Formats: sequence, C-alpha cells, structure tokens
Amino acid sequence: MQFNKIIFLLIFFLILNFNKALSKENKILLKLNNEIITTVDILNEIKFLSIINSQFKNIDKNKKIEIAKNSLIKQKIKFIELSKLRQNIELEDNVFEEVAINYFRNLKINNIENLEIFFEKENLNIEFIRKKISINTYWNQLIYNKFSKNVKINKAEIEKALKN
Repeated sequence: MQFNKIIFLLIFFLILNFNKALSKENKILLKLNNEIITTVDILNEIKFLSIINSQFKNIDKNKKIEIAKNSLIKQKIKFIELSKLRQNIELEDNVFEEVAINYFRNLKINNIENLEIFFEKENLNIEFIRKKISINTYWNQLIYNKFSKNVKINKAEIEKALKN
C-alpha cells in the first residue's frame, strides 16, 4: 500500500513538471518562394545579431524582432538568387573555418573548436552559423564578380585627397 502511494505521488509530480516545461512555439511567419521564416529563425537571428553587435542588446524588443525579420528576408532572397546560380551553397570546411575565424576574431575565437563551443554556449547551432556565413560569402563573391569591372580607381586622385 505504501509503495502504491509513493508511485502515485511520483507520477503526479512528473505530470506537474511536464506542464511547466518550457517550449518555444514555432510558427511559420513568412514564405518567400519555397523558403520559410519561422519564429525560431527570428529568435536565432536575434541571438546572432546580439553576438555580432553589442549595442543590439539595448534595442527595444519589437525593434529587435523587426530587424531580425528584415535580416532573414534579405538572407532568404540571397539564398534564392544564389540557388539559381549554384547547386551547392555551402563552403568547404577549410574555407568556412578561415572565414568564420576571421569573422568572429573580435570574440577571441581563433579556431573552429572554440567557435563551436562558443555557439553551443549561446544555444546557436553551428550549422545556422555555417549557412549564414556561406550565403554571405558567396553573395559577396557574386557582387564583386558582377561589379568589379565597373570600379575605376584613380590613384592620383586618392593620393591628392590623402595629402589634403
């Protein structure tokens, strides 16, 4: 009889704890072509923006959400456009490591293991970071290749401006 009471109380407390479990509700907020943006994407983007910009933490919550949403929309548009040109939009490991370490150097990250540990502590998946860096790297390369021919540098004019 005593054993049954203990089991009953144990089950009762377990059920109560399940009701208090924290969960993030994940809703689809936007759809661009076949690419979706969810509430979890927004939360991850807010974390990411807070990491790369210390002043982002001081912004109003609604403004943070709006900035994160706009950032994700731009990223999805870049991804869609890059997908038209490339089959694979993921950097090779060695290129990713070099770009990522350079990108997060101000956070005192000097190798990929430190990067993974850092983002694990921040509850951000390294694949989320890898995708962001890959898209931005390929996008920058695309823009450079497309417009670098149009850039004219007048060294004499630059030197004259520097002297003044």
